[in-house]
Amino acid sequence: MTALFAWLSEGFLPASYFEALGVPPPQSLKRWQWLGNLSLTETWRWHLTGGSENPLLPPSWTLCFEEQFYFLVGLALVVTRRFFFHALSLVTLIVTVLVLFPLRTLRTEGLFLDGQWLMFASGVLVYYVSNYVPLRRWGWFCLPLVVGILWAVPDLRQLRLPLNQAYLAAFSYALLILGLKRWDGTAYNLQILSPLRFLGLMCYSLYLVHWPVVRLVGHAFDSSGADTPMGILLLRIPCCVGVTILLGSLFHRFIERRFWNPRFSNSATKP
Repeated sequence: MTALFAWLSEGFLPASYFEALGVPPPQSLKRWQWLGNLSLTETWRWHLTGGSENPLLPPSWTLCFEEQFYFLVGLALVVTRRFFFHALSLVTLIVTVLVLFPLRTLRTEGLFLDGQWLMFASGVLVYYVSNYVPLRRWGWFCLPLVVGILWAVPDLRQLRLPLNQAYLAAFSYALLILGLKRWDGTAYNLQILSPLRFLGLMCYSLYLVHWPVVRLVGHAFDSSGADTPMGILLLRIPCCVGVTILLGSLFHRFIERRFWNPRFSNSATKP
């Protein structure tokens, strides 16, 4: 949608508009960069075609890694169905070794081999433990997450690095999910949490629309002079959240839900 909007509007909107939005002017993208953005391969496309990475929408890098995750999981299901979790464990081991002992001749930027896979692996671990491991043995499977947290943040200086922050968030949240698992049913049925359930149901749509909304609304407030701390707290943030929820709900209703599994769609809409 961002690509279509940029393509339709590049003829009558100045380059400064796209800079305020946080995206490069569409005319600055080369042919291969357009292909990389549309196919969600821009984080690693340049390994094959040369040139530089130029994402049209900055948060799309996460979708590029998500696409790689789906590809590997699908491949594991097709090739090693009976040993699915063994295959993913092997991939995790390979990535861990490459992160701890990087090869100078192997360029992994933008590929799952650069360490980003480990955050997906923590989610796979949560799923496996929740569905296949007896409760009395959960502690052993939590150890890799604890080790990952300690490795990601050996001291406060390392916490300044974005990748270390991502590792800390992923491993800590996976550990939190396992710790709160026994109260899932109780929390889900609490009426006071119904707004969070509503937002959680369409969280993917919120994620997809939030970036341009926040950038545009923020730019509008900056242009109007409402950039004081109180203005940001009382006006800018509520407006960004409100517009994101509004557009996210529309995106969820008319686009995302069309791609849901029918069985999940029916159960998710039940009161």
